[in-house]
Order: sequence, then C-alpha cells, then structure tokens
Amino acid sequence: MTKWRFGAYEELSDVLAPLLLYGLVEHRPVVRGGHSIGEHDYWLMPEGVEFTNALLEADRSLFGWYVDRARLIATVAKDTGGSALKARQYGRIEYASTPGMALIPSITDAVRVRLVRTEASAA
Repeated sequence: MTKWRFGAYEELSDVLAPLLLYGLVEHRPVVRGGHSIGEHDYWLMPEGVEFTNALLEADRSLFGWYVDRARLIATVAKDTGGSALKARQYGRIEYASTPGMALIPSITDAVRVRLVRTEASAA
C-alpha cells in the first residue's frame, strides 16, 4: 500500500462504490459537533451477506482468504478506534520512516516471528 500525506492510502470510494451501488454495504457517517463527520461506519447488509455466502460456496479456497483476513483484523484491532490504530502503525519503524508516495514495506516476517513467540509463551 502507498503511504500518502497522513498515512496508508487507498481510495475507498473506488472499492466501496460497487458495494454501495448494489446495496451490499450501507454507509452511515457519524456527525460530530459543527456538522463535521467524525467517522464513517460501513454495515454489511443482508444482500451483502447473501453475496458473500455465494462467493464462499463457489470457491472457498479463493474467497476464504477474505474471511480469514477479516477475522485476523478483528482479533488484532478489537474495539480500538482509528486514531489509536494509526498511532500503532507509526510505532513501526518501517511505516514511520516510509516517505510519502512510497510503498510501505511488508512486515510479514516480523509478524510471523512475533506470532511464533506469542504461541510459544502461551503453551
């Protein structure tokens, strides 16, 4: 993913537009004082659940990856808000030292080492 001015950047409207258009996802902005949007909530609608289930039934080996990623993100993020997650990102030297408009380097190897250590200490 590319690092832009204030963090990782991907144009959400490119990804969300077809989901919103077909009623698979609903967007509910949360308005704060002064009529500014404080956060954006996206809800998977019943049509989205049906579509997701159809994809998984068609090819679990391909589309199951997304289920696994969503579960992993939910496990790591829990109920942490966006600002706190952003601060956590900047705690990684790979992320913090990436100049704007450059690709953020992968931390896959470091995460795997941490996972092994975590599993070993839990055993």
